[in-house]
Amino acid sequence: MLFNVKVLCKNKLNNKHYHRIDNIFEKNAYLIAFRLTLFLSISTFLLSIYLFFVNIGFINFLLTFIGFLLSSSAFLLLYFTGKHRSVMLFFNIIFCLVVSYSLYSVSNRPRVVEGLWMMTNSFLAFATLGRKWGTIITVSNALVLASFFLLFYNDQIKLLHEVEFKNIISYVINILICFTFLFYVNWQSIITNNKAQKNLDNNRTFLENQFDLINKQNEEKTILLKEIHHRVKNNLQVIVSLLRLQSQEIADKKSKDVFKEAVSRVITMSLIHEKIYKSETLSSVDINDYFKSLADHLILNYPTQNKVDFKFITKIKQMDLKPIVPLALIFNELVSNSIKYAFVETKIPLIKLELVQLTDKDYELFYSDNGKWRDEIAENSFGLKLIDTLCEQLNGTYQLEKKNDGTFYSFYFEDFNS
Repeated sequence: MLFNVKVLCKNKLNNKHYHRIDNIFEKNAYLIAFRLTLFLSISTFLLSIYLFFVNIGFINFLLTFIGFLLSSSAFLLLYFTGKHRSVMLFFNIIFCLVVSYSLYSVSNRPRVVEGLWMMTNSFLAFATLGRKWGTIITVSNALVLASFFLLFYNDQIKLLHEVEFKNIISYVINILICFTFLFYVNWQSIITNNKAQKNLDNNRTFLENQFDLINKQNEEKTILLKEIHHRVKNNLQVIVSLLRLQSQEIADKKSKDVFKEAVSRVITMSLIHEKIYKSETLSSVDINDYFKSLADHLILNYPTQNKVDFKFITKIKQMDLKPIVPLALIFNELVSNSIKYAFVETKIPLIKLELVQLTDKDYELFYSDNGKWRDEIAENSFGLKLIDTLCEQLNGTYQLEKKNDGTFYSFYFEDFNS
């Protein structure tokens, strides 16, 4: 048996149950359980042989031999099943019961080492089963030991004066084994804590390096995206310039107006990329700033006799990029139509825009002007068709209402961000 101890320990290192455990503390619990059950099996086996031959007493031999059977059974179960918690729970409970029985079963001998074995059992329970079962077993051992000394304190004091030399040898051996157990459990705990701290330091260093790498990559991607938005904006500005140059060669006023409206739509999209380029976030746009800038551009692009006032009401601060383009183009068409057709005879022109978020996905948009429309827009005009198309893109519907004091549009967008 002694010859195979080294082989068994070596096999443990290749044990599939041990390497299957991810948690370092569970690995430590398995390791302690494995080595202690092996050590206890060998120790109790040798001790039982010694007690048998020196003839100290049959009860001592029987208890030691039962300890050998229990510890060797626990070791074999642990080795073949890998269920260290179940094995150690069974082992600790049986160990507690055996020591408790030993206290109360023999009344003519001093019970010196049982307290040390109970303390060892408690340390072992904490190291292999955790705080919950460690506390339960410790309290159980404490209650058994306290009740024993309350009942038999005087008797134990008398028996200590009558201890023979051969019993002292047995006590010394038991005490050495107990302290060996305690030393090993604490030593293994220190090793585990050092390993855990080392792993923690390595993981922290790894995470810090990964964090720095991700930050660097994020900064590079941010710069790249900003550069893309900047170039898109510049390309759209080139298109605007080309359209304006082309419009100078056109003599027909209606054709020039068509070019002018096309330029306005391109500028509407260009302005989005400009705002994104200057923004800290690349995934959304400050809609207050954007719609006010867009309204200023449209008001300047379509001059009127009286300055148009614009009011934008919303509690929303940021909007994703996907819905902002069709929404801005709808606004572009509405404002340009109001300025062209509604404010000819209006002394104080006013445009109001209100965006309301009903749910996470549902929105309402209210647009109104206070002008009196001089000319009606044809139902098949490009502007109205564009509004219909853009509204469908946003999963929306709208209603138009014309009154004496102005024109009112109400839009309802369902699943706005999809």
